[in-house]
Amino acid sequence: MNGTVWEDVSDFVSIPELTVPDGDSLVIFLSPEGILFLNQTDDPWYRATVLALKYQTSPDSPKSALYIPDEAASPMGCVLRQQYCNANKECGSLASPADAEASALHLFHLTTSDVWAWPNSSQSRDASASRFMLFQPTLQSASNLRDILLALGSSSLLSPQHLGMGLMGPLPDNQWQLDVIHWLTIRMAAMQASFVTTAHGPTDEAVLPYMFLPDNEYQRDLCNNQVSNASHN
Repeated sequence: MNGTVWEDVSDFVSIPELTVPDGDSLVIFLSPEGILFLNQTDDPWYRATVLALKYQTSPDSPKSALYIPDEAASPMGCVLRQQYCNANKECGSLASPADAEASALHLFHLTTSDVWAWPNSSQSRDASASRFMLFQPTLQSASNLRDILLALGSSSLLSPQHLGMGLMGPLPDNQWQLDVIHWLTIRMAAMQASFVTTAHGPTDEAVLPYMFLPDNEYQRDLCNNQVSNASHN
């Protein structure tokens, strides 16, 4: 991680070429060990142009080729940034999650001290501050990209749709982009689920003693005015 690094959370120190001062860096490795590609693949993350072998399905058939990936572990670097804006369209910095939050606190009548002291702080308990202090932990409770990749592994990719018996079928040259869009879709669904769960409450009674209830009338009003739209086929 770059941007603001919490040493108790991350010990990753990037090389200068990967240092991004206004975002968090994430390096994701693709390891297609044991997979053969039916076609040469020019996607920059999946690139497979090294000839593995040629074969014939019958003595009279033309020879076909199988390819192996150019890299044993192909890296892809991502930079994560986010930004907070208030109802007046005043925005903090587009930066790493921690820096983005810190730069926008004043827009919601908060300071860093208020955030750490909440709900015991006697200051900045107006509607704007109260709603932000409910919004922020709800957002943070949703699985982030790192959580999604650690939990799903290769299941987070779309490319296995083209995979069978260890053979990878033709892939588009932008397969890596399709995978990233898929990750974003999962992330958005996780965020939506987090807000629905916050408003609805848990279904497992065993976790009720550990719930943090709305702290004041502004937060209760926010929870009581949530609407969930569901479409049914």
